[in-house]
Amino acid sequence: MLSTLEDRYIRTKIKIIHWFGIGVFLVFFGLLFFLQSAFQIDTLLAQYILLVMAGVLAFSYLALLFSKDGAPKISLFIFYTLAILTTILVWSTGMFQSPFIILYVILIIIISQLYGYKYALALVVLAVWGLVFMYGLSASGLLQEYSLLYYKDTSLLYQPSLVVMMYAVLYSLLFIFTVFSSSSAHVLLFRQTQNSELSSTMHEKIVQEVPIGVLIVDNNFVILGGNPAAKIDFSFSKPATLLTTNLKISKKQLKKDFKVLSTKCDRREFVWSMSTGGTKVINLSVRILAGKNEEDLIYILFLEDTEENKR
Repeated sequence: MLSTLEDRYIRTKIKIIHWFGIGVFLVFFGLLFFLQSAFQIDTLLAQYILLVMAGVLAFSYLALLFSKDGAPKISLFIFYTLAILTTILVWSTGMFQSPFIILYVILIIIISQLYGYKYALALVVLAVWGLVFMYGLSASGLLQEYSLLYYKDTSLLYQPSLVVMMYAVLYSLLFIFTVFSSSSAHVLLFRQTQNSELSSTMHEKIVQEVPIGVLIVDNNFVILGGNPAAKIDFSFSKPATLLTTNLKISKKQLKKDFKVLSTKCDRREFVWSMSTGGTKVINLSVRILAGKNEEDLIYILFLEDTEENKR
């Protein structure tokens, strides 16, 4: 049910991930630039990689604007590309001493919630293989060794405060994403898991089975989706069509009518134009879900055949 609404929700979350990721990469680019300037630590390669990663996410965001899928495959490919770039970034910042190893964990959590665990396991394999491959090349002397640690012979506690802060920030990101993954990620990233089906989909199952039509309509009266009864008994051509096409009433008048019906918890008879042709009289009631802004308002429509039509 409501596949269009779900896709829209998922796309919103993926866009947030893109913007957040671009911001994080640019912030760490600035930190590494400062480290190189203040402590003469060689971070030039890592800076370039972070810029490339931000650019890849920016390209993915542009591709997302032209995609109609909720969780498009292009974004999955981009996340795998980021994993490969993360391997190079980890090598250029100290291999197993690098704080950027945490990025693997964040990518794994995102992919497992948005695309499924088999894709996340594939990313785990890619990450482990990449680390082993780069470490082998470094150990054999084929690659130059890098490190973010300013003092080579003391513990992390005696490193520059900025280096310690970078570790702290990345671990904090890990903890935040872990909390989301273990508790309410199916709400934040909208991927239901087997354990959450009873709690998160029970109401949806009830709506799917109820013998009256249920439609979700946005503030512009675009039909976002509906349950099986709505599609069978009150056929509309497809989601993303205008409700005004079926009711033959202007948007301005519908807003007035729906406000009255919702306020009074009442229902009214309307003439419904079927997408298959013909019309019939229906009973319609409305509930309004208000958002932060007027454009976020959602109408929930309940459609029933009149007693005359039921005979």
